Amino acid sequence: MAITVKWKFLRSHSLITLYFLAALIGVGAGLGALAFGALIHSAEWFFRDLIAEQLLPCRWLFPLIPMFGIVVATYVTRRYAPEARGHGVPEVMAAVATRGGIIRARVVAVKAFASAITIGTGGSVGREGPIVQIGSALGSSVGQFLRCSGQRVRLLLACGAAAGISATFNAPIAGMMFSAEVILNNFSGVSIAPLIIASVMGTVVMRTATGGDPASLNIGDIPFSLHSRELILFVGMGVLCGLGAWLFVKVLYRCEHMADKVKCHWIIKPLAAGLIVGVLGLFVPQVMGIGYETIESLFLHPSAEWGAFSMKLVSWALGLFLLKVLATSTTLAGGGSGGVFAPSLFLGAALGAATGMASHVLFDTGITSVGTYAICGMAAMVAGTTRAPITAILIVFEMTHNYQIILPLMLAVISAFVIATLLEKESIYTLKLSARGESVSRFGSVQSLASVHVKEVMRTDFKTFTVSQNVNDLVAYIRDGKSINFPLLDSDGAFYGFISTEMFRRSFFSKKQNRDISLKDIAIPDITILFPESSLLEAVEAFAFRDVSAIPVVDVEDRKRLVGLIYRRDIDQEYKRQTLLHTSELHA
Repeated sequence: MAITVKWKFLRSHSLITLYFLAALIGVGAGLGALAFGALIHSAEWFFRDLIAEQLLPCRWLFPLIPMFGIVVATYVTRRYAPEARGHGVPEVMAAVATRGGIIRARVVAVKAFASAITIGTGGSVGREGPIVQIGSALGSSVGQFLRCSGQRVRLLLACGAAAGISATFNAPIAGMMFSAEVILNNFSGVSIAPLIIASVMGTVVMRTATGGDPASLNIGDIPFSLHSRELILFVGMGVLCGLGAWLFVKVLYRCEHMADKVKCHWIIKPLAAGLIVGVLGLFVPQVMGIGYETIESLFLHPSAEWGAFSMKLVSWALGLFLLKVLATSTTLAGGGSGGVFAPSLFLGAALGAATGMASHVLFDTGITSVGTYAICGMAAMVAGTTRAPITAILIVFEMTHNYQIILPLMLAVISAFVIATLLEKESIYTLKLSARGESVSRFGSVQSLASVHVKEVMRTDFKTFTVSQNVNDLVAYIRDGKSINFPLLDSDGAFYGFISTEMFRRSFFSKKQNRDISLKDIAIPDITILFPESSLLEAVEAFAFRDVSAIPVVDVEDRKRLVGLIYRRDIDQEYKRQTLLHTSELHA
């Protein structure tokens, strides 16, 4: 009877239930991160410390170990949970965007085993992606077991992801932000509160078990001093990391695409991938596994460890970057299971250290430690690959606990983010989904707009003008309070171009007489267009890259036939309507 009364109380107080479940999932994800870490350490001890160091009769047989690991990981994921293959986060994002947050419970065990054996045998991947997928699967399973609504299942899934990241890096704010920025693309108060609770509980579990030390990367105390003239070097390093992030993403998916095109027995690909990784590991063991030890060596007092800086050391750091890109891409393309977050940290630390050492050699800066460049490089690379700049800043800031680093950190992150976005609009996560035809936008919480067509929101009662008219013909129309944005038609009534508010103002307030300015001269002929069957998600991305308040809608078969206009404010209204519907469902 008491249980029934309590359950009815919780059902009638949905927010209390939500917060309780968020805390429960946070504890579960924290314990899961601990167990997964222990599983990785056991696999590393067995395969790399025991077998590789003591039982192998010849060091040249070492490639057999990563070959075995990637083959086993491939078999397990193929047999029991194909969605557990690869780096995991894209599958979580797809579950949120298109599958109502549904992730099978078996993913927890399959992902943990496949990733642990991949990493333990030397596969060049990270543990954060698997932890995100494991925590997300835990949250999704809880929501499914309690028969929660689709929106609430998504939120519980995100709570698991937030707690996993928080526990791994001892960074509750960054964990919460990663889940909001990458997984949910939602920063509303209703969503943030459970994420905070889950992040706190995941961090508490990890700190209790480890005594407050980070579960993964230990940055330690980096001596920091910065001269204002060095800030430009951090901008340059950010640009370099943006280019490096673009290269990493391209190589990764090029390797996966090439592997998918090869038709052969499934075991051939993981064997080949393991052989390549094993051979790389024979000569450059630093690129194998997660690589946290190598990262720490790049910023923990490198001058004392390496001696005087030289361009040879710079070349060595750049070589580490290139070989890590190859090792990680090969591991994942061959069927290995693991994340790309830790490799991104590795790559950023390598490029950052190279920049810092080069600045000492070329410019004799001698002020800022190379470790500071490596730390900022890590955040810059993460921002470039994941397109989550806030998370990148926060996760490094929480690991360093040093506010002095914030200026170069922010400059490096935003520089890398801008360059990477200009070169490729998709992130390392969304590019995989885009190739499969699954839309996940990086412009905010707009997944619900993917199912709404432009024809449902566009306006068909709009004013048009012709190329034979001039600016004087607009004055009376605009004085009546009408919109300045309007389409322009040619003499045959076909769509010619578009005149925006800014173009009209430039012409109207110019020294030239208004009656002498033809509308044809101020029209934008190459304006972005949409079709009636386009989704509002496509419209959001179109508006993001053009500074206009309206976009013409044309017939898909005859692009010269104008059928409507879609306004930015109308999409905003539809977004608000969708948000209200989802919020109501969340509180139901």
